[in-house]
Amino acid sequence: MTNEDKFDTIFNDDPKDITLGRHVARYLSKYNWYSPDRGGGDDEDFVEEVTSIDNQVPKLDEAWANFEHIGLPRAFITRNTDLGTYDRAEPGEKHPTKLYPVWGTSIKDMGDFGVGVGLYFTTLRYYAIMAFIAGLINIPALMYFSSDDYSPTDRQDLPELVMVSAACTEAEWRPCPSCTESDWNRFPNFATDRFGVGKASDGSELTFIRVNDCRPDQSLGITTFISMLFVIAAVYLINYLQEREAVKFDEAEQTSTDYSINITNPPREAKDPDSWKDFFESQFEVKVNVCTIALNNQELINALIDRRKSLRALDNLLPRAEDIDEDNLTEALSICWSVPLWKRIICFAKTPKAIVKDINEKESEIVDKIKALREESKVTSVFVTFDTEKSQRKVLKKLSVARFQEKNMESDKMYQGTVLRVVEPDEPVSIRWLDLDDSFMRQNVLKFITLIISFGLIIASGFVIAGAQTISNLVTAVVIVLVSVVTPVIVGILVAFESHSSETAKTASKYLKVTVFRWVTTVIIPLVITPFTNTLDSEAVLRRVGALFIAELVRGPILQTLDIIGTIFRHFIGPRAEDQRRMNVCFSGSRYDIGDQYTDVSKILFLTLFYSVVYPVGFFFASAIFIVYYWVDKYSILRVYRQGPRVGPRVSRLSAFFFKLCILAYAIMLSFLYSSFPYDNACLSNLENEDLSAYTGSIDITSIDGEEDEIQITTPLEGYMYCNQELIRYMTLPALPSLQKESGGTWMTKEQEEFSKIFGWASVAVLVLVLGTTVYYFIQIYVLQFFFKPYQKFKYEPSEEKFDDVMEISAYIPQVQVSGFTFPFLLCETTNILEKHMGWTDPRGDGYEKHNLINDVQKIFERQEEVHHSDEPIFDIVKVYT
Repeated sequence: MTNEDKFDTIFNDDPKDITLGRHVARYLSKYNWYSPDRGGGDDEDFVEEVTSIDNQVPKLDEAWANFEHIGLPRAFITRNTDLGTYDRAEPGEKHPTKLYPVWGTSIKDMGDFGVGVGLYFTTLRYYAIMAFIAGLINIPALMYFSSDDYSPTDRQDLPELVMVSAACTEAEWRPCPSCTESDWNRFPNFATDRFGVGKASDGSELTFIRVNDCRPDQSLGITTFISMLFVIAAVYLINYLQEREAVKFDEAEQTSTDYSINITNPPREAKDPDSWKDFFESQFEVKVNVCTIALNNQELINALIDRRKSLRALDNLLPRAEDIDEDNLTEALSICWSVPLWKRIICFAKTPKAIVKDINEKESEIVDKIKALREESKVTSVFVTFDTEKSQRKVLKKLSVARFQEKNMESDKMYQGTVLRVVEPDEPVSIRWLDLDDSFMRQNVLKFITLIISFGLIIASGFVIAGAQTISNLVTAVVIVLVSVVTPVIVGILVAFESHSSETAKTASKYLKVTVFRWVTTVIIPLVITPFTNTLDSEAVLRRVGALFIAELVRGPILQTLDIIGTIFRHFIGPRAEDQRRMNVCFSGSRYDIGDQYTDVSKILFLTLFYSVVYPVGFFFASAIFIVYYWVDKYSILRVYRQGPRVGPRVSRLSAFFFKLCILAYAIMLSFLYSSFPYDNACLSNLENEDLSAYTGSIDITSIDGEEDEIQITTPLEGYMYCNQELIRYMTLPALPSLQKESGGTWMTKEQEEFSKIFGWASVAVLVLVLGTTVYYFIQIYVLQFFFKPYQKFKYEPSEEKFDDVMEISAYIPQVQVSGFTFPFLLCETTNILEKHMGWTDPRGDGYEKHNLINDVQKIFERQEEVHHSDEPIFDIVKVYT
């Protein structure tokens, strides 16, 4: 076979428009160690028609083409300067398309993948700018921390990134006659280097406390205050700009959402699409294009999917060129490969005999479920798509009614006596059709269970991080980053058990849990397990925070760009696949989850603001990290990840709430951290004429951890006592200088007290601001709908373009994507559905029938010797009106 034959695919891609990985594969495919010869040679089987692709000798380049045309996002080779540079093509599009260019794709074009994706990249842009400006504002603070005015001793010996922080190297042992070891043995942190014991010349015991001589000056207070005001104003400005950007993204992209409504409470027996069409057209003078009726067939669909999975598992045990005869599965047992013992133990893999048994049992179960469904088939949700945006808005407005006013709804606006609750739906590919029938109670019970498990995992992570801290700061930083990387995977598994009506809702649920998880494990736990008096140690919190920033700078480029798991599948496992189908599955790629990316942004912002008082250089780190995120995530979406559902602005709005929590934490922690300087729990003794005569001469001091230090005291000028400077433990807001009295001493300078008052009351003001805006948003979204019409006027004029005239727009076609299968399973009859309405195309020309689970039912009934009444509405109903 020539290279031209080997690289000839149904897409005929231009070599200039293929991925780097495909270039590498083309070059290495000539070596048998990379792409083993399966006996195809120059045989015609190697280049036979793609329609028999499943059992042919596989072509590696065909699998790469499958990955680039079905997995990766592509655009038509046209330009549209009004709505962006590129027009997105559906997966498997047969017309000429190209990969989105990494460098040339604008933020506006990133909105092609959903409003939430476009807003994510504008978020990165805005916060990178904000963090950089905040860093510039904090330059005086950096200069002060690195100067001898703050801490003159051994300052230049510190690493540069620690030297510009509040790390204190000016610490000395001072007399503390009233100090006891019990002052330092307090859970959850035990300071072992702040209390020491020495011997006087007469042999009596002397007690000492280590005092930090590092104090905030006026310039630090002014700089920090200006920085706080700027960040708070910037976050609210960005939130306002994001709302405007959301409108622009929505206006620029004509989607199914713009033409459709979702009835969430339809009459349970309303299964006739013509009746829905007549109702809307007669009462509202609009034209209905598509009507989709979802039924309560979740258990049946899951059984059919499980059967397909079992058939696929059996097929994977067959040699190439062997097909499964579903009417005689026992015949396949004689030619199936055996399953190694290690796979059965480690991977829980089943033997061919066990798989066939599962298939037979599942088919019997399917028959029983269909019989039951014939008697109790109910409508769970209805989607209606109109011919114009104007029609959709007209219906939404007229059917909008306050919950407490539903009883006064005009009878002609009710459908079969029911006051319809109508909303604008998510995109079709985002609908989770199998969850639409789950009750409100079931959904929330599942969420509560996963929430409890998530809290348990947070506690377990805290113990792991605490153990790592006993080793070194580097190990701690690595563990925290690993926990941060693994968290989305674990939470994703938990969220998979939840029930959500759309992928957007599922993403929001995952985002909430992952964000809390990462905030606690990255920021809060390290602070809690670090002794308060070690906060300014150069080897403690500050160095760990710097290590976290550096780790985040390199994590994305290494883990995301290299895509280690995907690379292994595409360059090692894939080339050794037995046939084309199995090879294509290795090139499926993993879907991106924009919620995970948002959690990374909020985590870095939270980390930056939380420690900004003692580590202001974090603003520059945050700006750099956001820039890295921008390009790494952009590259990953366009070149690494498989296309995901178009996510709406819900996750972006949820993240805006967390960004406001960030500035609230910023203001509160700024107040407490600033007031806690110098972090040594040492106050001048308030005892008059205290006898310190024994504290003279050369004294050997032994700290709790056994470290020894020799000091020379000529004349002790003043004594100290223990006082708790950790004001945050009093849980009192604001952190005012008056709290010093409760701690038993005074440690603040006059300037520090003045700024502590400013920061304390500023934190109260920010608390009121954040709580006020949050409560306002909650009332507007969740409360006012009970008293006022929930309909909100759109912020842009509707498009005049008709639904059928929009390129690459899909209808609400029930389908479900299952891991291990390239294309979704269809859950409805497709005879009268146009190809453009499906949202994807099988480029092999096989059509949609083999992907439709309806077709499995008739075969199963024939084998079970049952009669299937095809006119019974047990599958979702879709009717297109032209």
